[in-house]
Amino acid sequence: MAINLGLQVRQTQGLVLTPQLQQAIKLLQLSHLELQALVQRELVDNPFLRLADHLERPAGEAGERADTAAAPRSSGLPEEDPDGWPQPPTPVAADARLATRSCVSRAPAEPAPTLEQRLTRPPSLQEHLRLQLGADVGEPRLRAVALALVDHLDEDGYLRETDAELAQRLGVTEERVAEARAALQRCDPTGVGARDLRECLALQLAERDRLDPLMARLLDHLDLLARADFARLMR
Repeated sequence: MAINLGLQVRQTQGLVLTPQLQQAIKLLQLSHLELQALVQRELVDNPFLRLADHLERPAGEAGERADTAAAPRSSGLPEEDPDGWPQPPTPVAADARLATRSCVSRAPAEPAPTLEQRLTRPPSLQEHLRLQLGADVGEPRLRAVALALVDHLDEDGYLRETDAELAQRLGVTEERVAEARAALQRCDPTGVGARDLRECLALQLAERDRLDPLMARLLDHLDLLARADFARLMR
């Protein structure tokens, strides 16, 4: 038998979710108010951060400028009083805007997590599932229903509501809910989105190709197994 040595070159592709990419995805999911709150917390936590001038201008300034534009243009000269003498310009405090900006409290009710802590902490189950569904489910409507089901998971990862209840709550058909549940159950960890313990174990056994008819019958009698009623199990 001859032994040959050779060199093979293979090209593979993969998706690596770096902490920066995970943070970007989280920011895209935030609403306008949530994003504003996050920016304010970062400004409080890090005194070296500051908003750009066009972002930190108060909302009332835009209205004042609009009113000024709508008002008749003056000649640019000081106004005159009834006696004919020009009026001196009104003094404006140089620190007025600074005083307005400094009125925001620098002492939050409770310390908010820093940006580094949010980047390094492991994602929650809901965040982990949303990332998978966003990458694996191509149909937009089905993906939207599956993402909505993530919000109905309980703390153990079960989706205990029936398809009819979820369809009525989400305003879609039961068939669409069933498709979305199946897409959710294909996510990691295996067993998420199950209705109960029996279905959760069935999903895990099916992934390992161990869900044979005998195991399926055993899952149908988990209550007897929990009570150690082996006599009835053997019937």
